[in-house]
Amino acid sequence: MRTVIKKLLVPVLFIYITSATNLLIAQEMLGIMNSNSPGISSSMINPANTVTSRCYIDVNIMTFDVFAENNYLYLHDSVYRFSRFFQKNPEFPVHGENDKTTYDYYNTTNKQGYGNVRVMGPSAMLVRDRHAFGVTTGFRTVASASKLPYDVAKFLYDDFNYAPLQDINFVHPDFFSGALLSWAEIGANYSYIFNREGYNQWSAGLNLRYLAGYAGAFASVDYFDYIVLDLDTLQVNRVDGEAGISTPMDYETDNYAASPLFRGRGLGLDLGIVYERKVKGYQNWDRYSLCSQPYTPYLYRIGVSVLDIGRIRFNDNAYYMTIDNGSTFWPDFSSFHYSTMNRTLGEVSYHFLGDSSALIKGNSFSLGLPTALSIQGDYNFYKNWYVSGTAVMPLKLYQNSVIRESLLAIVPRYEGKDFAISLPVSLFNFYDPRIGIALRYKGFYIGSENPAGFFSFSDFTGLDFYMGIRISLAKGDCGKASPTDCTINESSKFRKKKQEKPKMGLGVSQ
Repeated sequence: MRTVIKKLLVPVLFIYITSATNLLIAQEMLGIMNSNSPGISSSMINPANTVTSRCYIDVNIMTFDVFAENNYLYLHDSVYRFSRFFQKNPEFPVHGENDKTTYDYYNTTNKQGYGNVRVMGPSAMLVRDRHAFGVTTGFRTVASASKLPYDVAKFLYDDFNYAPLQDINFVHPDFFSGALLSWAEIGANYSYIFNREGYNQWSAGLNLRYLAGYAGAFASVDYFDYIVLDLDTLQVNRVDGEAGISTPMDYETDNYAASPLFRGRGLGLDLGIVYERKVKGYQNWDRYSLCSQPYTPYLYRIGVSVLDIGRIRFNDNAYYMTIDNGSTFWPDFSSFHYSTMNRTLGEVSYHFLGDSSALIKGNSFSLGLPTALSIQGDYNFYKNWYVSGTAVMPLKLYQNSVIRESLLAIVPRYEGKDFAISLPVSLFNFYDPRIGIALRYKGFYIGSENPAGFFSFSDFTGLDFYMGIRISLAKGDCGKASPTDCTINESSKFRKKKQEKPKMGLGVSQ
């Protein structure tokens, strides 16, 4: 039964988040996303950013963004070594009767966890005056555990062997959940400057993406009343909840099933708006060439976006399960051992519902994306020196979804043409302060909001890392054939000079 609850009640509890051997290792790429240089990748934080970019052509070759954090499980600083994650068969020190690699923070607060892996593949954008057009590709995996009661977390961690919590009737009337979602995507970006007058500029944008679901799983509990009487006896007085699973696995044998490659489909949408206060008034562009488009720096800007609106519906190799007012008295449950998914589901269904086939109610389900509201600000306080701020707050649009965590950050940075450095100071989920660093040299950037995760300075609860490489062409830079600062006036002078240059031919002296 211990494995049963792990497989069903919270089937993705801290998967890719807190397991030392499966740990996913930046959530918002704070050191890069709010700068002037990220190009098409800036659409990940606000789709209106592309038209305001310093570049008019940008090609993203690869962007890699990986993040994990939780407030429950950790690796002790005395045994943690980041290098073990790169070993073929890593061996982590174990402790306790069950040879655990992790430790737990045991207290009475609810437990949270969030993991995110994002790869932006070949993507590109083009800016022409007021308009920006982009195409994106990518692959993402996200997982969350939200509002998990401390007693449930402890029993999951200690296999119901924690005596101080035994023989206590726990009643949880509030919702808690766990979810995992993995998908590939292809999308389009469009942004538009809908108002610019004097020193003020307003732009809006959207990302529309087609999502191909690779795997999805969730379990949500609306009401849970139970007692672990002892190591071998579980009594559930009432449980109301639902769950779904769609994975590349044969549920009869638990073998890997490669076909179909994608088991779900859906749509994703991002919306954003940006206001900029420019350092000088707007001037018309004479449209001589794309490279001659002027870029006017801003004194400050403010952006608001809603990210990851949408969901994926899984129809292939999918189970949808519900329990309403379920109950059981299950003695000797410690002797039950997981064999295959189908046999485990049948056993649970029989004990809670009296019928081994009653648990599965359908062969499709939907799972929402990690929707969030994001607010960004950036202030150019002296020459190439800036300070930006970012706030991210989760929005739950669907009953069942991956739940994003909150984030507050202030990011001072120096940003030159070829080199930039930033020091993000962030507060993850209002409890975890961190200081990071990010560096950019031309089209290559690398950074982390939590570099301490690479060292054994403290207990290891998560990791954050991002990097990318891109090729871009800056507005106002027309190459060697034209002035570097290709403003409207300079472009006009260059064009006039070029037109007046005498043609070479017979009878014409040099």
